[in-house]
Amino acid sequence: MPDTFTVSPIGRLRTPWQTTSECPRNGRRGDTPICTAEIDPAYVDGLKDLEGYSHLILLYWLDRAGTPEMQFTPPNDTEPRGLFATRTPRRPNPIGLSVVKLEGIERPGVLRVRYLDCLDGTKLIDIKPYLPSTDAEPEASMGFQKRSQCCRDGLDEGRMMAAITTSITRRRNTNEARRNAESAYPFKCCVVCGLQVAAGLDIAHMDHDPANNASDNLVYLCRTHHWMYDAGMYPAEAIKLLRKHWQNNKDITDHSARMKDAGPKAAKTRKWRAAGRKAAETRKVNLANKKLQDTKSDSPSR
Repeated sequence: MPDTFTVSPIGRLRTPWQTTSECPRNGRRGDTPICTAEIDPAYVDGLKDLEGYSHLILLYWLDRAGTPEMQFTPPNDTEPRGLFATRTPRRPNPIGLSVVKLEGIERPGVLRVRYLDCLDGTKLIDIKPYLPSTDAEPEASMGFQKRSQCCRDGLDEGRMMAAITTSITRRRNTNEARRNAESAYPFKCCVVCGLQVAAGLDIAHMDHDPANNASDNLVYLCRTHHWMYDAGMYPAEAIKLLRKHWQNNKDITDHSARMKDAGPKAAKTRKWRAAGRKAAETRKVNLANKKLQDTKSDSPSR
């Protein structure tokens, strides 16, 4: 077997980033712009049936990553680590790998994808379909990265892994939820108080399932009312009533006019909120009584 061999690119990746300082370390953090994979004409026929997959694995050549070091101290770490125990792009063979979401085929030979983290013009080596049955490993360990993160945050490993799983699930669904919510509402405001400050708004799921991003399951809530809804202080019926009001008035451009009509409905939600608060207090008292009874039953008899 020869010591060297040639790898020929099958296309180019087009991203918004021109320098390594601009490029994100993780394509799933922060803004996740749509990028494109431009396939050379000789390989376009190989894209047949690709549109049936929601996610793809892209392999590409990070020729501008820099010189590799066999041991180095990663960002946010304090100890030198072996290169092959990290995800650094500076490698002997600088092959990059990303699991991307296929947003569609723009035209023959051009794929629209999300979650890339490479420079514009990066050479594409290969495309593979992502198969959850084969590629997903929910119980995979994270080596020193999990332990380091736990030490920094003061968490035990079980809590840390639960937090990571929740964060990944929410992050993967946030962008889809935002797009579906924007298609259902041409305006952005909390359906309870009418807050329009984008930085203070969340997209809430009516059934509390972050994986259900159907447009009829999404609603805009400010941070305060989102917390109150998750805490059970607003019944789902109240939010659904207000959501319907805003949808019925989506053609009204005057925000104050929409809020005026929402007043009686908001007053009704206050009654529901009081009932929800009372129910929450009742649950709290019942839980305290149960703990007291359990304590007495566990006490040794005299």
